[in-house]
Amino acid sequence: QEMLALKSDETLLDIGCGTGRLLQAVSCRKAVGLDRSHDMLSLAQEKGIESLVRASAETLPFPDQSFDAVTLITVLEFVPDPEKVIREMFRVCKDRLVLGVLNRYSSLYLWKRIKGTLARTSYKEACFQTVQSLKHLIEPIAPGCSIEYKTTLVLRPIPGLGALFEQQLTRMGFPFGAFLVMRVSRES
Repeated sequence: QEMLALKSDETLLDIGCGTGRLLQAVSCRKAVGLDRSHDMLSLAQEKGIESLVRASAETLPFPDQSFDAVTLITVLEFVPDPEKVIREMFRVCKDRLVLGVLNRYSSLYLWKRIKGTLARTSYKEACFQTVQSLKHLIEPIAPGCSIEYKTTLVLRPIPGLGALFEQQLTRMGFPFGAFLVMRVSRES
């Protein structure tokens, strides 16, 4: 939520909202969840989320610049055309995009790949990203926009110490955390 920096008078589109976890956590004027899965939208609706749309991330059913902020959390890994999805996000966004992806340069990636070869999982076909691969996708679509990122490590074997180590590496711009969040902001 720190990278999202959503204000109470703004609007949000959460693409691939799933069960609505992010939508429950934000406070803004209008938050819309979009997912292609009827089952996921039903679960979100059961949580009391009302503004839900069933559609594909590749063809968003909204006019240009409809939302102040647009999020896409752990979805890009599973779409056939990531560039098309980012283009659509940028089209419907007024101010900023926030993408959350699983980082290819992490121990979690290695673990998911090994697990995917041994058992049938949704991660077997997933295309994990890196800071550079995301920038490579975004920069031609959003020239002149500011891009910032943070990663989070999964190092918590020793309570307190793991979290402290994680905070220090994140502050230094450490690009190897398991979860990568990138914010793309239009210049005003």
